[in-house]
Amino acid sequence: MKSDDLVPFLTVQQPRDLGFRQGTVVDWDPSNGRNTINVSGTLVTDLPMINLADAPNIRPGDVVAITRFRSVYFIAGRIVNAGTTDFGSAAVAFAHATDNAFGFAVTTGGADLVTATVPVPPWANTAQYQVLVNASIFNGGTTSTNVYVAAGSAVPPDAFTYGNQSFTGAEAGMSRNVTAFTQVAGTGDIAGKTLAFAGRLHGDAALAAQPANSIALDVNVTFTRTR
Repeated sequence: MKSDDLVPFLTVQQPRDLGFRQGTVVDWDPSNGRNTINVSGTLVTDLPMINLADAPNIRPGDVVAITRFRSVYFIAGRIVNAGTTDFGSAAVAFAHATDNAFGFAVTTGGADLVTATVPVPPWANTAQYQVLVNASIFNGGTTSTNVYVAAGSAVPPDAFTYGNQSFTGAEAGMSRNVTAFTQVAGTGDIAGKTLAFAGRLHGDAALAAQPANSIALDVNVTFTRTR
């Protein structure tokens, strides 16, 4: 039996102003919310919904709550059980980490001068990283050179992956600033793990340590769970 209107089917059984039913999703378009819901054997199409932040995550087979006010029906949201993988599937969390270093030397081999870690929530399977590295270098020598910085990330024990390097010319006796940025989307088996981040710096020529030398790492992470 298929009907575009639940009113004739349900209002006789539920004459009160407010009612609650449970339905199973048969079809769901996450781009626009068009839907088909099975309510006690009746297929209902395009039920309106209370504005759901979880709407893009709804899939066929999900159980949804349906609220009735008089003769109008709304999808109120998915019904999930505690302790299952569905718990937290609409959750979002944010994390921030920083690190600083001062007075260092610039080497030709390069080094991770600043590092930070961020734990992944146990429900998350997607993380969007934004990693910013900013360095200020004083060339106290007599020869000009280029100085490079890069922002990196890893899910240990994997090795760091670095974004594109940024560089600046460091003239003798001058201070220069250089900034690097990378953005990475990490997905998969990351729940409960720890993300690692680093800011790496090197020069075409080595520069002696200077009190004015500084480097800062700033990390922002958005955690989500996608189905």
